[in-house]
Amino acid sequence: MTEAQKLARRRWPPVPGYLTRAAPCPYLPQKQERKFVVPLAPQHAARQYQFLTAHGFRRSQMMAWIPACDDCAACQSLRIVAADFRLKPHWRRLQKHNRHLTCRIGARTHTAEQFALLQKYLGARHGESQMAQLAPQ
Repeated sequence: MTEAQKLARRRWPPVPGYLTRAAPCPYLPQKQERKFVVPLAPQHAARQYQFLTAHGFRRSQMMAWIPACDDCAACQSLRIVAADFRLKPHWRRLQKHNRHLTCRIGARTHTAEQFALLQKYLGARHGESQMAQLAPQ
């Protein structure tokens, strides 16, 4: 049994996946991150992801992953149940302060300007990670 299979069996549901090599943590200086990654099959991705999300996995393109750092458990998956969400008073104040901003639902496409903003964020926050290598599709 491989190291990744042992790790998956110990901490998560028994799913096929692999453990990444250690890399600099994008959040905590002087720490190393590792991930347990499960490739998603295109024909089953929605069902797979629904199952994995229930076990704390996150999604990036066609793979689901969960932190698997050797000496750290600071990253915690967080899910907010939309139906139970209630604004706190300080959030209402922020809404009032920003009432000049608008929100609209548009087509599920992206502009060059939006992608440039995403690249700027990824470069600043995830400069050395795979996320920074994201390309438009």
